[in-house]
Amino acid sequence: MNTAVTEKENRSVVAAYFDALKSSDMTGLALLFDRSVLWHQPGRNPFSGDKVGVGRVLAMLSRMQNATNNSYAIKRDGSLMTSGNLVSVPVHTSASSGNLSISMKGTHLFRIDGGYIMEVWLFSEDQKAEDTFWSV
Repeated sequence: MNTAVTEKENRSVVAAYFDALKSSDMTGLALLFDRSVLWHQPGRNPFSGDKVGVGRVLAMLSRMQNATNNSYAIKRDGSLMTSGNLVSVPVHTSASSGNLSISMKGTHLFRIDGGYIMEVWLFSEDQKAEDTFWSV
């Protein structure tokens, strides 16, 4: 197996994920996830906890968009970095709701297998601020 080719393919999957997020393409996102994807949403807020399955992940993302009047945005904030089947991405997350807003950096870590996103871990620069924002 050519690791360089695999890592390039894995970066392509994650790049497609961010493209789909940017254009709010939920159908495109769904096609990138394995049916039993495991999403680790950190913190202590209504969205926190593990989500299993593409339906639950997409439902959570939709609820986050609805809670922020479609202002919730996750954007790449640097290069995609690979190590085998793992892809790490620096991100910038922003959202507003009423007179509250968040704008912070973080890192998302993806595990890719067979061209599909199998698992996602999210790390925020300021989890306490994120929890406060989502808990209102």
